[in-house]
Amino acid sequence: MAKKFNVNTGYQRFNKPLLVSYPRSGTNWIRYVIEYLTQKPTPGETRLIRGNNIFYRAINGDFVIDRAHNGEFIIKKHPKVFFILRNYKECLIRQFKTKWTDYPNIQTFLEDESLHTPCKWYVKNIDVFNRYQGDKKLLYFEDMIENPIEFIDDLVEFLNLPTKRLANLKENLTDHQKTSVGLYTKRGKESFTNGKKENLKIHSSTLSKNQLLEFDSYFTTNFPEITEKYLNRYLETQITNQK
Repeated sequence: MAKKFNVNTGYQRFNKPLLVSYPRSGTNWIRYVIEYLTQKPTPGETRLIRGNNIFYRAINGDFVIDRAHNGEFIIKKHPKVFFILRNYKECLIRQFKTKWTDYPNIQTFLEDESLHTPCKWYVKNIDVFNRYQGDKKLLYFEDMIENPIEFIDDLVEFLNLPTKRLANLKENLTDHQKTSVGLYTKRGKESFTNGKKENLKIHSSTLSKNQLLEFDSYFTTNFPEITEKYLNRYLETQITNQK
């Protein structure tokens, strides 16, 4: 199949599995795992396996997967899709750092379509994944942190990844996580979670109780079905009941 180029999404490898995620959802660790096990690169700036010229690999389809932060327009073109989902209060606050504080309320922030990677992509990704009829897998960022071995096993099984290096990855998990974070930070980026369970709410901890509830109210009011099916675990009432 000929490869196509789109100025908005870059080179697309439609014959590969597609990784869909909103920014700041842990995709670099997933890509690290895939690259380590396959010894082939994945598309993106931070890579363990550099390989040959990126454009050569893009054109010739040598990447293991394709990826998109906005899967709305390409998801149907792929034979298999896996979706990584993170608490909206974490990835949206992390993505826009202090910029979100410029808005009079949470709703105005969430509905601003002029933002780079607007917040609406978060919901659109869930919606298109929900309607996707092909082979698909939902993975939660929090499960990746809290149950890393089980998460890796799910990823390996779904993508049918080679297992020759799997034992080393599991036995030296902490070292691999540090390497992954190191590759990410080398590019001038910053990891706040660092693969630690205690940091799962590091960004939303800066929100007031009312702001937390504003987030929840926006999603439950505007996207009740999506919230019930995919985001229920992130609601403050649900979190309180679990304690």
